[in-house]
Amino acid sequence: MLAIRPRTRFSASWAGRRPMLRYPRGTVTRSRHPWPRLLPRERVDHVLVVVSDIEMGAGGPTDDYPDTAFLELILSEYQLPPFDEIAVTFVFNGDTFDFLKTPCEGDVAYPTHITAALSLAKLERIAAAHPSFFQTVRRLLTASTASRSVVFTAGNHDQELFFEAVQDRIRELIGADVVFAGITWRSGDVLVEHGSQFDPTFAIDPDRPFVDHRGEVYLNLPWGTLALLEVVMPYLYLLYPLDRLRPHRDALAAVPEAQELLLSGFRRYWTRDYWARFFQQPDPLRRVSWAMLAQVGYRFGTGDPDPHSRGDQEVLSRNPDVQTICLGHLHQPALESIDDRRILRTGCFRNEYRADFVHGRHRLLPKVYAEIFMSEEKTVRNRLVEVDGPAPSSTGIPEDFGSLSLELRRELELVRASAEREAPSAHEQGFTEPSVEPRPSFIRTLWHALGDDR
Repeated sequence: MLAIRPRTRFSASWAGRRPMLRYPRGTVTRSRHPWPRLLPRERVDHVLVVVSDIEMGAGGPTDDYPDTAFLELILSEYQLPPFDEIAVTFVFNGDTFDFLKTPCEGDVAYPTHITAALSLAKLERIAAAHPSFFQTVRRLLTASTASRSVVFTAGNHDQELFFEAVQDRIRELIGADVVFAGITWRSGDVLVEHGSQFDPTFAIDPDRPFVDHRGEVYLNLPWGTLALLEVVMPYLYLLYPLDRLRPHRDALAAVPEAQELLLSGFRRYWTRDYWARFFQQPDPLRRVSWAMLAQVGYRFGTGDPDPHSRGDQEVLSRNPDVQTICLGHLHQPALESIDDRRILRTGCFRNEYRADFVHGRHRLLPKVYAEIFMSEEKTVRNRLVEVDGPAPSSTGIPEDFGSLSLELRRELELVRASAEREAPSAHEQGFTEPSVEPRPSFIRTLWHALGDDR
């Protein structure tokens, strides 16, 4: 049973309220989707439906979006009155596909040098796990008398959408044409962007999505994605239950072994591994900036595991001719107004839970997306819509974290043993060879990496 639950954080004029929906497996009964109160229908000629952070993966326990049929239920309502005779654009605003957490076959499950061939292989695994998504998009585009269009923007989990080969394959899977907008999509006075560009950890150069290296073309991954692939993804099979719990800080605190494993991994990565690879072999993906160093210092100093944004108001100030901006990425729905201009931040459509470590009753959080009503390329109304998804047969979150803690302790022991074996001797550090020129200090190394000889 699905219910729409208004939340006090949004006013009644902004929160979409919908009647009860029944969701038995196999058969779906839908009710009419409500029209905004006091908005004449003749004023609206175009509706944008913006969904972000679905994060459908390759199936199995680490896939954070196991129930594509629910998304089909929500989207197919826009084929019914009162939307059936109005143009509708469905915008999948980044992190629709979870390429980041989809492993590759071969010796390296999570490579950092992503080619078009690797991306296509990941896409096939995702498509095999979620075939109904592509069928749903096809029906949205073909089963309506009014204009329908579908847009994909790229997020930090599906940067692979920049590859033309990936775009072409998605069109084949859907069986109809869709738009791949890159980082930002614009319609009239509305701007839609995933939001990771305002996160210094995952921002990329939109004019340089690829790098050429040794005769191959790779995705130009940001440093934050590199760090996740090299430090976190090898432990995804253990850590994925904690990633689904909100707030993340509480989840890590409840399982201190996970926090220690991640901190030790990142400490080793940022004080040794990253720099060793940076200096030993040329790699265009490994760059150094003060913004990166500041963010790394902040993370170590605070232990904050969540994605960030430099400020939603900055988005408006950069786009003075935009009336409505829609963002995702943070998985935290919010609405902000500056005079008559609006920033809508959608939540996520993947399964996340409010952590309850007292009783173990982790509550499935509602999913929040955006509707924007337009007339002649101008916004006339917008709102966030909150829906309760179906409870999955398995959350993937254990009732008792004792067994997980035990496995994590074993991993920690392996990490410590490895660190002891690889620790340089006094001779290797140069302590017994005073005639050898001493190694430059860590600070001097950073100055050199940043191109400053002071």
